[in-house]
Amino acid sequence: MTGINDSIKGMELAQVLAGRFIERRRAVHQNFTMMAAPKRVAIYTRVSLDRTGEGLAVDRQLARCRKRIAANDYAGWQEVGHYSDNSISAYTGKERPEWNRLLDDIRAGRVDIVLAWHLDRMTRSVLELEQLIKLCEDFDVDIVTIEGDIDLSRTTGRLVARILAAVARAEVEMKTARQLLKWDQMAEAGLPFTGGRRAFGYELDRMTIMEEEATAIRKAARDYLDGKPLSRIARELTAANLTSVRDGYYEAKGKEWTSTGVRQMLENPRYAAIRMHRGQEAGPAAWPAILEEETHRAIVAKGRANAVNRPDWAKKKPGMTGHQAYLNLLSGLLVCWRCGEKARPRRTRASPTTPAPRRHGTSPCAASTWKRS
Repeated sequence: MTGINDSIKGMELAQVLAGRFIERRRAVHQNFTMMAAPKRVAIYTRVSLDRTGEGLAVDRQLARCRKRIAANDYAGWQEVGHYSDNSISAYTGKERPEWNRLLDDIRAGRVDIVLAWHLDRMTRSVLELEQLIKLCEDFDVDIVTIEGDIDLSRTTGRLVARILAAVARAEVEMKTARQLLKWDQMAEAGLPFTGGRRAFGYELDRMTIMEEEATAIRKAARDYLDGKPLSRIARELTAANLTSVRDGYYEAKGKEWTSTGVRQMLENPRYAAIRMHRGQEAGPAAWPAILEEETHRAIVAKGRANAVNRPDWAKKKPGMTGHQAYLNLLSGLLVCWRCGEKARPRRTRASPTTPAPRRHGTSPCAASTWKRS
């Protein structure tokens, strides 16, 4: 009995000591939390392609990052900003506004930790990684990822980051090579390209003809060859509530037709069931034609003839785009009789009820406050 009592007393003593130890650890944890300096955490999320525009992949990354911040609350982590580049690739070199804003905030000293799902969300370029390493060293910023922290202040951490960036870039290059091979095979078989928006006149499968739109295309082709102006054809299509397919992957979120849009549509080889690949004719397509091939060739020939016969002032300037790409009659020769500035062409879409100030090119007229007598 004495041994049993001693064992019971020992167990009770162990429980008491364990309780005191846990209470002491809690107290230390609370003191540490109160003493820990706040860490300003910036979350960066990115997805290369968001077809639906709903940003679901970005939302998932953001949720995991915020969960990580909550788990590190004892260390003083505080979210100070969310930077998101949705549907922008980190491989192509395309401008990433939110990433640039994050880098600016790092230079301004507003960020202590950059948190992301993975390193490849931030960069897939070794050159960009080297710039990020230098920036983090200069401003004492840590890089933390959900898939594993990377200590850029240590040699091994920088080595791992460089390896990950190189692997990420290689993955994109191999994926691109596979995609190009797939496109080559599809072109040889005459199959349609499945990416992007649907073509006007065809269903979403790119193979089935939409009769209402196809009828409008055939009529527009006949009218164009008979001499009707493209601008008039565009107005008629818009008046018939047949908007062009310019936006959207899955819906016909169209806009009003323009003369340029009509010309591009009529000269598109797709409507003659000609498969184009890398700017060249790859052969007959697998989908049904809306226009006869002879009609398509005649439309293209007429467009080229119009371009050759266009007067010099209406031709494009080399290296220029938009309305500035065209030479304009008397451009730079006429002078404003009120302010003395050279008059240059400028297209405006001012409201008919709101008078727009006089401008010459991009310069406002000095007499823009002049009132008609």
